[in-house]
Amino acid sequence: MEFKVISFYKYIEINNPEELSARLRELCNQLGILGRILISKEGINGAVSGKIVSIEEFKRRINEFFEINFREQEFKENAYHKLVIRIRNQIVNFGIDVDLDKKGKYIESEELKKMLDEKEDFVLLDTRNKHEIKVGRFRNAVDLGINSFREFPKNISKLDKDKKIVMYCTGGVRCEKASAFLNENGFKDVNQLQGGIIDYTNKFNEHFEGSCFVFDDRLTYENSEPITRCMHCDKLSGDYINCNNLDCDELFICCKDCEIKMKKTCCLECKDSGRQRKVKKILNIVGKVINYYKKPKIALVELDKDIKVNSKLGFIGKTTDEFSQEIFELKDFYGKNIKEANKGELVTFPVDFNVRKNDKLFLI
Repeated sequence: MEFKVISFYKYIEINNPEELSARLRELCNQLGILGRILISKEGINGAVSGKIVSIEEFKRRINEFFEINFREQEFKENAYHKLVIRIRNQIVNFGIDVDLDKKGKYIESEELKKMLDEKEDFVLLDTRNKHEIKVGRFRNAVDLGINSFREFPKNISKLDKDKKIVMYCTGGVRCEKASAFLNENGFKDVNQLQGGIIDYTNKFNEHFEGSCFVFDDRLTYENSEPITRCMHCDKLSGDYINCNNLDCDELFICCKDCEIKMKKTCCLECKDSGRQRKVKKILNIVGKVINYYKKPKIALVELDKDIKVNSKLGFIGKTTDEFSQEIFELKDFYGKNIKEANKGELVTFPVDFNVRKNDKLFLI
């Protein structure tokens, strides 16, 4: 695997979120890292991806700001298609303020597995939303049936305050607030899974069933046999996709065969809709756009394969419609005219249409 996805959070007082945001944006751009980072005066919550060497440097540099733990997964490609850094009032929207000094005790993945193996008497509480739980969950965990984390405080009345509670979420950031809220409201023994589902499934397959919902382009990653079924053919599948009808965009479970057959749509009406995201098959990727200079219409490209003058390339991206371009002029990073360029080099050349950072190039 060439890429790595990491998630992280820390509740810590940040006096100048704007300054931290600017510094992290500069760092991510330098390293070619994409993802989503939320910053507030209460802390930081993020998930990013990039080449392994870049991610390792990112981890080293962010620990210069404050010590932080990371949940890590290797992946075959970049799991995000853009970089978003936002300043928010809260890094997780809970709706009310809580005293985070009252957070629950941490339980490591090894301890939770032992408790589950030995069938210890406790309440295993899932703090995630319904659509996340649907596709994967710990066996026999309590589902509060919430659509958003803001609903959590209103749905705890069914819980026994005297029972031992171990709560979990994807990476831990929601449990930290939820556990503090339970402690503030009289629960006697509140615990939270350190590192969340990601840490647990990195170590163990037992007890967690199905796939884990994640907040990047993957949408899910598989841990065990699926527990959900394709909405079209009823075959077992743990894959979420968004409907390709731009006026629908529903999140639904779909197997790979029906994804192709139905063109990534949730129903026949959406399949026949005129407002479709294009289903694109890209072969022979040769590089990606690093920057685009709008006035001269020049693309700066990082190459994954060799190209030469008169090559015919296709461009495609999340918001860039597919088009082809013959390369009549090719320059190296220093502006020298060249006839051909090799893998790993940065090159520039004119393009007829606007392109965007991270658009892919492929040979035609």
